[in-house]
Amino acid sequence: MKLSPRRAWSAYWIAIATLVCAFQARAEADKVTLVKNKEVISGRITKDDRDGLEIDMRGGAKRTVNSSEIADVEWDVSDENFHDAVGAFRSGAYVRAASSLESLIKDKESLDRVRPLARPYLYYLYAESKYRSGKAADAMAAYQDLITKFPNSRYVPAALSNMCASAIQSRNFDKLPALLKLLADGGPEQKQLADYYEGEAALAQNKPADALRKYANAAVGGVQKVKAMALVGQARAYAATNEPAKSREAAQAALALNPPEGMAALAHTLIGDAIVADADAKKLTGSQLQDALLDAVLEYMRVQTQYPADAQTEGDALLKSGECFMRLAKLPTRSGSDDRERALALFNRIGSERKFATNQDLLNKAAKHLEEMK
Repeated sequence: MKLSPRRAWSAYWIAIATLVCAFQARAEADKVTLVKNKEVISGRITKDDRDGLEIDMRGGAKRTVNSSEIADVEWDVSDENFHDAVGAFRSGAYVRAASSLESLIKDKESLDRVRPLARPYLYYLYAESKYRSGKAADAMAAYQDLITKFPNSRYVPAALSNMCASAIQSRNFDKLPALLKLLADGGPEQKQLADYYEGEAALAQNKPADALRKYANAAVGGVQKVKAMALVGQARAYAATNEPAKSREAAQAALALNPPEGMAALAHTLIGDAIVADADAKKLTGSQLQDALLDAVLEYMRVQTQYPADAQTEGDALLKSGECFMRLAKLPTRSGSDDRERALALFNRIGSERKFATNQDLLNKAAKHLEEMK
């Protein structure tokens, strides 16, 4: 049926109005995931800084959320390139994400399509993409750019944290005092993080006693995630001083706080290490040694089955599982078991999986065990 010119004109404006409403609805669909119970709240974020954010929820309600309560934020903006870049980052394609994000940041027209409140997130993701793809120098420059352009952003403490971690990993300890001061000056929550990284720096310099003091300061702060990080740090420091019982206790205390999955994976690995160290210190034999080694394997294998971990933690857990099976295969109480085959499978897995290809120390240890088992 052919519409009259007047009706056709009305239909045209109705279509335009529908598109505008759809766009407005999309623009208001920011999603904030909270740490507690993974609750998701939706609306339009109207404020986002170091203290937290405010979000106008549907129905007219306003909600304020502290930074420590936030697990994740999904910004909704109209630019599809923004969403493609964020999608690449979330899928672990960090090189592609960095390239896309760099294009967005450097192109004024594209950047202007990103809401001003969401732009710090864009700069932070770009720096994170560089950091996670192994481009430490580029990441440090990108984090500094974020801090310079958006000094009050909620992402600044995370940027400073990763800059501290990068300085520690590269043993550039002279850069730490200035970074730690910037972090600590952000308030009590950031001071808790600064104490944690001071502990990390001390442990990296083989000063476990100093590290334990700093971790203890961080462990009494108000942010549960940082408290869990500090407890895992204590577990590592106690392991360095050959105190397996205290190491195991600290790691178990961290797990009781429901830490992030990567931190939980490290805690389980440390508990496995403590079990093996305690068995060796007590010179266990026979069925007692068997039980201890099987308990350790259970902890290491939880990294594989329950908690996604970084390649370093996962590789260590695989190697240590294999070493436990090697020892089990030699026990008379395990005759007829497939412990030897399990050890071989784990060592071969380390050598064959791409994610471990850059960890030469891990590869060398696995290859050495395979040679020993011929």
